Amino acid sequence: RLSEGEDTFVDGAILAAARTLPTWSDGDMPPIPSLERKAVLELQEECQQFLAEFPTTAEHDQQIL
Repeated sequence: RLSEGEDTFVDGAILAAARTLPTWSDGDMPPIPSLERKAVLELQEECQQFLAEFPTTAEHDQQIL
């Protein structure tokens, strides 16, 4: 999880990192073991949820930094 409890602090670096993570579909995901594949998909989903809560642009994220 990116935060615990009621903590609403958002670091611009975290937003920027979440925006730059690669996204894969099942068809183009590199050949990696299933445990890592599951972790990647969970991270992708969590980042997408996180970014949906903070709808900023990459330029705005840089200003936050």
